[in-house]
Amino acid sequence: RRDTYPYTQMADATPESGGDGGGRSACGKVLSHAAEFPRRCAAQQRERLRTSHATVGLLFLVGGLLIGAMAAGFGIASEHVEEARREWFDAAPWAAWLVIPFGLTFTVLLTRTCFDGTAGSGIPLEMTAFILADGDPNLARIFSARIMVGKVALTLLGQLCGASSGREGPTVQVASSLLVLVLRCGERLLPSVRRLLDAPPRHGSGTMRGVYLRDAALIGGAAGGSGALNT
Repeated sequence: RRDTYPYTQMADATPESGGDGGGRSACGKVLSHAAEFPRRCAAQQRERLRTSHATVGLLFLVGGLLIGAMAAGFGIASEHVEEARREWFDAAPWAAWLVIPFGLTFTVLLTRTCFDGTAGSGIPLEMTAFILADGDPNLARIFSARIMVGKVALTLLGQLCGASSGREGPTVQVASSLLVLVLRCGERLLPSVRRLLDAPPRHGSGTMRGVYLRDAALIGGAAGGSGALNT
């Protein structure tokens, strides 16, 4: 007992001194992690936003390539339609008295019943869309896949029937619809884009979705106008 007493006293004293040091160390680690937690969260959020912005930029790049191909294809189709109309009317001049009134009436009927939102050149409709709020049902009337297809088809049909309509204005609206459609597809397929569009803007209310949709409409229209005037 006399030999083991010092060791027993040391064993009793060591945990207490080690326990105090370990407690201070653990408390310091907790405080350090608590202090670093906001910085880590902010850094992770910045990284997510940076990745999301890069993904949206990639979507805009893909949309720009599609707009260029669409503008070139639309121009080629328009030239072929006008050439076919000239050959047709030259071969049978009397056909113009039937095709022009009945064909244009049919085109207007399709515009009013099946493709509401395709009337006019397309540029005034796009300018109106810039003041619409996010979620406004009129956005679907101006920028949608149905409007995009209908605008191209009705423009070519009108030209075939003898209408003096150009393709520059329709190309602007179709290009805007195409870029908006690419952004919406990215929102549905990519969670990072969805998080970015659901985030609140720095100024004002709502979400970033409305901001990006208006930007897509504006950029798509500008690209479509450039493509129409250079093809």
